[in-house]
Amino acid sequence: MEVKKDMDKLLGYTDWVWDESELPEDSSEWDYEDYAISQSNLLAELSATLSSPGSMDNHWDYGIAVGYVGWMNSFGQTEVKEVDSVFLKYMVFDTLNDSHMIAKLDFSKVESGVITLTRSHHDRPMGETIYLFRCEEDQEMLDEEQVLTKLKELGLDEEE
Repeated sequence: MEVKKDMDKLLGYTDWVWDESELPEDSSEWDYEDYAISQSNLLAELSATLSSPGSMDNHWDYGIAVGYVGWMNSFGQTEVKEVDSVFLKYMVFDTLNDSHMIAKLDFSKVESGVITLTRSHHDRPMGETIYLFRCEEDQEMLDEEQVLTKLKELGLDEEE
């Protein structure tokens, strides 16, 4: 697989950020709702583009999230998921039981098959890094060594 040296983009974005602290301190419930809706809509559009043939050099049919997560910093991964309009929303929000978080998706290696998700929340206030890998539907789960090798190839060395 060819590794691109230039920064990739998805719909012109190099990243996507969820940070409720961006709202002014005196924000109303409506302000929060507007923020949540606009960010959710953008996330759905990014997901749909990710899986749309012809929208990228290498579109994604399936993906899997892998990383060191939770308060124990344990290596873990999701099951292989079909990439559709809710894929990124699922990976950011639904893989965590905490509604208060800061999250960032980095698309700089999206064409090479990796999106980096960093987020901080109650169990990991200093943050955790999760890698979303493009994969095949019938792909077997990745072991820790395979993940670390792939990250090193892309210059995304994981520091435990």
